[in-house]
Amino acid sequence: MLAECSGLDWFNHVADRSLGEHNLPLKSADELFKIDADQPVLEAFKLMEEHHIGAVPVVEGSGSRKIIGNVSARDIRFLLMEPGVLDNQSDLSVRQMMEKVKRLHPHENQGSVSKVIMTPPITCGRDETLKNVVHTLADYHIHRVYVTEEDGSLAGVVTIRDIISRFVTEPDNYFGNFFTRVIPSFPSSPEAQPVCD
Repeated sequence: MLAECSGLDWFNHVADRSLGEHNLPLKSADELFKIDADQPVLEAFKLMEEHHIGAVPVVEGSGSRKIIGNVSARDIRFLLMEPGVLDNQSDLSVRQMMEKVKRLHPHENQGSVSKVIMTPPITCGRDETLKNVVHTLADYHIHRVYVTEEDGSLAGVVTIRDIISRFVTEPDNYFGNFFTRVIPSFPSSPEAQPVCD
């Protein structure tokens, strides 16, 4: 929906500025959960489940920030539906799965916007405009784009939620003291708290 608003004054006023001007990304590379390309792909899915996240960037080696791919929840479908991908290999590495994806679906790794599976990671720099990022998310039907430094190392991630937060704000004192008047205040001592039956 945001992409369709491109060209409107209220949209352009916000979206024509760069990610850096919006102080994005909010999460730095150090704060992101990442998966080493040589770890089992099942570890990536466990990581997503444990931390309630939809995807993890794939990095080239332990401690590396060089991003080489992305594993998202939609890749589980590929593992389950594509004949012979696992081949009784419960220890299939992320790198091995990425290679299988490239062999089985080469056209989907050549810039096709119809479906994105794992690789290549969708990235941009901090100087990218918010408008371009919105269009990238819409074109590729994804929820996040990884921000990289000039050398290609991972700098952070920008999600659709981060972008929406740049358009929707609550002005200072917009609600006044409305909520403090309608929500009862309770004494701070535990014994004075109301008891629900």
